[in-house]
Amino acid sequence: MKKKYTIFLLVFFITLGYAAVTTTLDIIEKTNIAYNEEDFRVEITSIKINNNDNINLIAKDKQSFTFIGSGNDILNYTVTNYSYQYDVKINLICNPSEGIEIEQIGELKGQSKESKTITSTSNSEVTCTINIEKISRTDYASEMCKIEEGSEWAFNYTGSEQEFIVPCDGEYKIELWGAQGGASNSTYIGGYGGYSKGTANLTKTAKIYINVGGAGQTNNVPYSSKGAQGGYNGGGTANPHSGVNHLYGAGGGATHVAFLSGQLYELENYKDKILIVSGGGGGGRWQTNYTEGHYGYGGHGGGFIGGNGTDNHGNYGSGGTQTGKTFGKGANNLAQAAGGGGFFGGTAGCSGGGGSGYIGNPLLKEKEMYCYKCQESNEEATKTITTTCTNSSPISNCAKQGHGYAKITYLGNNN
Repeated sequence: MKKKYTIFLLVFFITLGYAAVTTTLDIIEKTNIAYNEEDFRVEITSIKINNNDNINLIAKDKQSFTFIGSGNDILNYTVTNYSYQYDVKINLICNPSEGIEIEQIGELKGQSKESKTITSTSNSEVTCTINIEKISRTDYASEMCKIEEGSEWAFNYTGSEQEFIVPCDGEYKIELWGAQGGASNSTYIGGYGGYSKGTANLTKTAKIYINVGGAGQTNNVPYSSKGAQGGYNGGGTANPHSGVNHLYGAGGGATHVAFLSGQLYELENYKDKILIVSGGGGGGRWQTNYTEGHYGYGGHGGGFIGGNGTDNHGNYGSGGTQTGKTFGKGANNLAQAAGGGGFFGGTAGCSGGGGSGYIGNPLLKEKEMYCYKCQESNEEATKTITTTCTNSSPISNCAKQGHGYAKITYLGNNN
């Protein structure tokens, strides 16, 4: 005979903010489920009035907010259910209610958030409180994401590929910094690495591959036969020439994230697998064969067009673009500066050009690139913003000194 189960309904009444809240706990096919109050947390997390952030209006308990109406207001409110084990039903009540029209959220799954609109023609002080009905998840199990929103994973330069296995379905912010090119000396430095960012919806257990660019090396010994090695992930190499007194730098490597393993130049035939790239800087160069000297600064990496090198004799390397012949690699050179790695690498010369960045994958949203004193673009697939910010630490919207860097941040799951 098929076993039968009794369904129990336990009803709890709790007070949150100003409202009496009915909480329903459904126990189905279970006889020993404990009430887990510690797991339950539902909060108002955002208020915007006429597109202006007014998070300060939210009460300390995060169950209500109070505003003074102007008679013509559009409010957007967001409620977040941080619980793993509980779904909820949300009903927002405003008092006084005259002139208030509320778009209700309704059911809100565990580990999710939702935003809705309030239209107000009120001129009064209005307090709005969330009424929460709590329902236990009978299917609560290991598939629930237990990663907190805002969790970060950092990827320093290692000189090898790194892997990231997506822990939960949801939206992730990806930030990349390319590496700086090598210097000829403390004056004629290599170009800075670029910065690229965007968000993408990723699926649990998916594997992505991160290659963090290495800074270009420097040959600072005249008549040396050692050369200067290009930075990991596509930095061009400045090959040695023992017969000249040149001091020169190699190209910095790009930093990229892809759905396929391999350094950037190895993915030329799989560009659809590349999610995002930040370009590396070109190398600098100096020599004293000429009475006035011969010197150049490396072009800066990143953006839809990498920066050109600058050289006092005009023989500079050009920045990489979104098309070209040197995919994923900066150009090598003999006893002169090399190009930076990038989506397309910079060319070589008396100063190396910077490699370009890439944000053209349609899976990437809210995306843009920053690069040092570079050409700008307003197109969605190539959006580029110029900056004068540089730092040896990875700072958002700032060009990078030294090795590259990558960071992934979990933004939550809105599904």
